[in-house]
Amino acid sequence: MKKKRLVKKEVTKNIYVHNDISNAAFHLKERIEKNHAAGNNEGISLDIMSCLIMYAFEFEAKVNFVGHMKILNWKERDSFHKKVKKINNVLGIKVDKNSRPYTTIEYLKSYRDSIAHGKPFNSQNTETSKMLSEEINSAIDLDNGLYDLCTISFMRECEADIENIWKNWLNVASIDIDKTITHGSFSAEIL
Repeated sequence: MKKKRLVKKEVTKNIYVHNDISNAAFHLKERIEKNHAAGNNEGISLDIMSCLIMYAFEFEAKVNFVGHMKILNWKERDSFHKKVKKINNVLGIKVDKNSRPYTTIEYLKSYRDSIAHGKPFNSQNTETSKMLSEEINSAIDLDNGLYDLCTISFMRECEADIENIWKNWLNVASIDIDKTITHGSFSAEIL
């Protein structure tokens, strides 16, 4: 029978989920870019939708990271806008909400909310017009605006603007990029 030993273990974990979410968004973006360049656009709007949602999650995770690092008694459950405003105020960053990068973030947040809180959309319209038989099926418009932002250009804009804000926050907050990466340590001492 093996003898059990008394062991003192010390474990430190610093898990920063924004890294994982950022990797997921990057993976999706790279796959979208590759397929688009190859002319394979089948389902690309659905892939972009997934990427935009990851960007929205990434940005909020980065908001929570900076808030956690720089604001005493950070409240992760506060509203998104309150958290962003609090960070910018603490860091002394003046924000123009009517221009990029913050307009992009606002569109992205609204898009994320429309997906996360999906609501039925009903409408009825009657009109009479002349059409060729082959035009009838294509005249049915089932668009509710969900895919309006599912474009490669908006996806690229989101990536650039999130990175712009992130780098600015880290710079102004004097947070070294190395401190933003998930890390930990482990030691064991046999007593």
